[in-house]
Amino acid sequence: MRAAGEPLTFADLKALTPPVPRDQDAGPYYAAAAELVTNDYNDFVSNRADEEAFYTPGAKITPELLAKARQVVERNSLALDLLDRGSKLAGCNSDVQMDLGITVALSHISKNRNLMNTASLRSRVLALDGRGNDAVDSIISSYGLTRTLDRSPMLIESLVQLSMAGRGARDVAALLEQGTASDAALEKLGKSLLGVKLLEPRQIFMGERVYGLELNRNAISMDVPIDPTQPILPERANFSGMGIGARVMLAKLLPTQAALVDAAKPGWPDAYADIRKITSSPQSLWDKILLPSLEGAMNSVGRGTASHRAAIIAVQVERYRLSHGGTFPANLDDLPANADLPKDPFTGKPMTFVKTPDGYAIFSEGPTPSVEKTMTPTGDPVRWAERYGISVKHAPK
Repeated sequence: MRAAGEPLTFADLKALTPPVPRDQDAGPYYAAAAELVTNDYNDFVSNRADEEAFYTPGAKITPELLAKARQVVERNSLALDLLDRGSKLAGCNSDVQMDLGITVALSHISKNRNLMNTASLRSRVLALDGRGNDAVDSIISSYGLTRTLDRSPMLIESLVQLSMAGRGARDVAALLEQGTASDAALEKLGKSLLGVKLLEPRQIFMGERVYGLELNRNAISMDVPIDPTQPILPERANFSGMGIGARVMLAKLLPTQAALVDAAKPGWPDAYADIRKITSSPQSLWDKILLPSLEGAMNSVGRGTASHRAAIIAVQVERYRLSHGGTFPANLDDLPANADLPKDPFTGKPMTFVKTPDGYAIFSEGPTPSVEKTMTPTGDPVRWAERYGISVKHAPK
């Protein structure tokens, strides 16, 4: 692994993402905003009826519910201002501190997700108030938070990052439904979405291997400290108590982890197909325990990636609509520079565009063979797009 230039420790993992100068670091702003944001968003969505009314595409929102959402945004104006300031900076040194244990990391993640959700609420309020260009700026700011997961590319961080991006994609759809953003603002949004860098499968598998090595480090060294200057991962004690059992487990897992890292090199879509070959052919007892859940997680990563890519394309569809008197394109080939549009992460082919009675849906075909039991892309495009893309309820004029 060392000869291949692949990380062995958390420090190696972080070194893969060089730090940015302090004056370009969004991290302190994000950290301060995450500490200041209130739990008002969670209170707002605790009423299931309110949540569905506000977040269901095309739903009618009462003046009372909109006023309630405005209050949440207003109470968090300082946190959102700090988020906006950070998002204008080019880099981010944020770190959820996975090397201090899952409990510490989850605390950071939870606060950042709360901040993301509150920013999302602001984006939707602005769109509903007819301030589409301001909503574009809000969406761009919220996407900046995805950078806080870059330095800990384990699977759980990747899923959270994609959850954030998925929330942003749904905010894009809500903005487009209102039709209040200018072409110039949408052009800026499109460029910003293209610049969002989500964790790739190979990064994730290298991160997972590092985490496994760190968990077993005491068992590997038989309790001889390898580097006493490094922080001690709290959950390591549970594994070191397994002694020789942990060493055997790690030895059995390493060949599979190496194969996963190699399979993920090409990125989407080839990586997904090659990873699935490995997960469907376990070579040891430990593989049989690990791989089924891993395949499910990679399906989730693919779905999140598809939703993000669908949002990028939806912005271009809206720009086409604005320049063609409210008419949608017949298909994606009608869009300018259509060859440069992001592809379906599962197949590598163009994403699917389907007109619906009150708008359109953009989605991936999903994995083949399908993991879905109750729906297909052709059976209900809107429902399928809820999982593998986005739908926009915005009938042409």
